[in-house]
Amino acid sequence: LELAQGEVRSKAALMGELSREHTVLQQRLAQAKADEELSVQERDGLRASVAALQAQLEALQKKQAGEDSGAAALQAELAAVRGREAAAQERVLKLEQRERELQTEIVTVRNSLATG
Repeated sequence: LELAQGEVRSKAALMGELSREHTVLQQRLAQAKADEELSVQERDGLRASVAALQAQLEALQKKQAGEDSGAAALQAELAAVRGREAAAQERVLKLEQRERELQTEIVTVRNSLATG
């Protein structure tokens, strides 16, 4: 009987130890599940951040493309204005040349009239 009681105590002690180990393992499992959920949330948050940054990058690229095309349009307009300026300068030079020619003719005619 004592032997049986010792065996029962031994089994009870073993059951207690197993119960404690089971509790510890359940706690670890619960912690692992919580960590996994946190990791999933962190991953989803990072994915959302990446998507937001990608959208910002695309918006900046579109803005840059718009600015580039705007700058190209301004360059073209500037070139056209410079072309008109050069043409106007050429007309001014021609008019100045014609003015000198006319002044020369006036002097010739005056001299002609004076010598008569």
